Amino acid sequence: MRRKIFGVPIIAVLVAVFIPIAIAAAAYTIVTMLGTYTVTEPIGVSPSSWNIGSPGSEFYAGETNITPVTLTNSGTQDIDITMIETITGPSPSELTVTFPKNITVSGGGSAVVNVSVEATQSIVPGEYTISVATSR
Repeated sequence: MRRKIFGVPIIAVLVAVFIPIAIAAAAYTIVTMLGTYTVTEPIGVSPSSWNIGSPGSEFYAGETNITPVTLTNSGTQDIDITMIETITGPSPSELTVTFPKNITVSGGGSAVVNVSVEATQSIVPGEYTISVATSR
């Protein structure tokens, strides 16, 4: 009788040890799937450049020029855009650039931002470059 009782715990221990090992051995990788994703910038800006003051579109001291810029969101989510300007030229402090600094472009939509450039009466004539960076 003693042997039967002693054998039952040994069998229980062996079952408890070998069943998880058998299950683990049965769980193996059949196929590893690999996916490549290319993330595209959803925001487009148009026009990406403009030339004010070229022959036929002169820009003089004391004048203001307004250029509409379209921000397009090709994605499906709303995106917050921040715009920052940099001005270089003979006297950049004599040019004032205004536009909304923060704007939300709806997913699948677009927004028109008016970029206004105003030259003071005392601006030094010459070529000025205004860079408007958009970031998100």
